[in-house]
Amino acid sequence: TVTSNAAKLSIEKSQATLKITGQPQDVKAEVGSTTSVSVKAEGEGLKYQWQVSSSNGERWGNTSLAGAKTNILQLVAPSNYNGRLYRCVITDKNGNTIITNPAKLTVTE
Repeated sequence: TVTSNAAKLSIEKSQATLKITGQPQDVKAEVGSTTSVSVKAEGEGLKYQWQVSSSNGERWGNTSLAGAKTNILQLVAPSNYNGRLYRCVITDKNGNTIITNPAKLTVTE
């Protein structure tokens, strides 16, 4: 048998990890009213981009609604927005990305 020299293992405190602490919740809004969807996340240098799907989550696209690049997305609810899904892509300063669960908008008359 052969024995190697000892190796030293150093464990550094890891940087804050990117995590979602509050998922967006489904919302109901009357036609023409203003509502919002929000997310809470932890990490350094967070950037937000809200996305919308009108295909029940099959396809997603960035939205340009008010707050699309913040943690709170605001929208006026026209009747044709009923059933749309909204999610947020969050990126930290190191380029790590996490995506929220989708929130469903229900528009009522």
